[in-house]
Amino acid sequence: LYDLQRTEACPPATLTATPTSAGTVFPWSVEGYRLLGAETLAGPWVELGEASPVTLPADAPQRFFRLVCQ
Repeated sequence: LYDLQRTEACPPATLTATPTSAGTVFPWSVEGYRLLGAETLAGPWVELGEASPVTLPADAPQRFFRLVCQ
């Protein structure tokens, strides 16, 4: 095999959290990701949204978040 090139499946994306009067807004910069959340790092992880941004209400429970490439 010659001239092989490595290509990442998804480009890197950055997730940010911004508190607002409506709750916490979670935008990310790259399409093709979905936001997951869990109350503990061990999970279970639940789907929070496939489109950026996702807004969670101010009274939402504490969670851990991660972006997953689709």
